[in-house]
Amino acid sequence: MAGGTRPMLACYWRPFCSITQSARRLSREYMRVLMAAFSSVNKRSMLVYKDDFRKIEWWRDMGLREMGCRIERMRNQVEANGHTRFVLMVAPDKLTAYADFIRDKELRNISLLSELASHLPEVVPRLDLTLVSAIRRREQDVYMPNDTHWSSTGYQIAAETLLDFLHHPTTQ
Repeated sequence: MAGGTRPMLACYWRPFCSITQSARRLSREYMRVLMAAFSSVNKRSMLVYKDDFRKIEWWRDMGLREMGCRIERMRNQVEANGHTRFVLMVAPDKLTAYADFIRDKELRNISLLSELASHLPEVVPRLDLTLVSAIRRREQDVYMPNDTHWSSTGYQIAAETLLDFLHHPTTQ
């Protein structure tokens, strides 16, 4: 029985090791940053989620037009009762939010989130703009320095952005 599970484990282990090694290599090569506003000791590197790099293909394969159509279909379904408002709140990943600080210029504008949001202003609160604005003002730890999630500051910015959007949807 143990002999039967061993080859299967090896099959799963190799791809995992390959993904881990690729993520480490990407981290070493791409995630060198210009002095970002982090509280960590190492201010010249940044932890990002490895799948953030996969969005290059995802954005290209799906395309803005297809994404816009899918979002409109969701919106129509949600708002069909005439009482419910559809709001799509998209959290920019850390790679997108800290793009200005990434040394590799090819990775600075790989997200099309800003373009998508600008095509759907009545649906998408511009969370990308408010988070990036805080980061550019050198607000410390908008995202956690050793994690890929927002800090309490990031969550506060997101909440304020959503509230402003709900009260004034066309002014963003």
